[in-house]
Amino acid sequence: MLLRSNIFSLQLVDMSIGKIISTLPLSSDEIYIRSLSDIESQLIGIWKTNSGRFALITISDGEIVAVNEEGNKDQLKVEGSSIRAKNWNVQPSLSDDGMALSWGNGTEWKSAKIQKVRGLTDVEKKLIGTWKTNTGKATSIFFGDNKVTAVNEKGGEVELTVEGASIDAKGWQLHPSLSGDDKVLNWGNGTTWSR
Repeated sequence: MLLRSNIFSLQLVDMSIGKIISTLPLSSDEIYIRSLSDIESQLIGIWKTNSGRFALITISDGEIVAVNEEGNKDQLKVEGSSIRAKNWNVQPSLSDDGMALSWGNGTEWKSAKIQKVRGLTDVEKKLIGTWKTNTGKATSIFFGDNKVTAVNEKGGEVELTVEGASIDAKGWQLHPSLSGDDKVLNWGNGTTWSR
């Protein structure tokens, strides 16, 4: 794993697959960086729930944070091979291959890690990560199966096609545009995503 930052964001990159796993905007002068355990490294990423919607586990202010398909967040504590969700009152278990997470309450998450890697354009790199709608709901854009996919607050997905600076979401019949500072994605239908 590699943590890299610029003055605008902190990116977590899985070098084994060449993928930006998480991009977090920097909102303060302090940056918390620490080493991740093997289990924590396996947890970080995008997951698909047994309901078919997407969830995310990321690092924020030095803590591992899970964001479920409803956008609810909880801090995960990892001690040895034990994982505990602080407020959700569950103890999830990670499969030996790191590709499945069982929450012990009937909820299962499967890793959405990519199988193949193609080069990403600069615009695609800027799009990938977590976003919030103009109503405050969690959304995300990820790269998997050699395509860039946007996931809205209801779990709906659309493939994004990027050519130059032009972005096309054909499945939703929208042509979103990215602001000059890369912090706002305007979908052209009254909806904006920001970070």
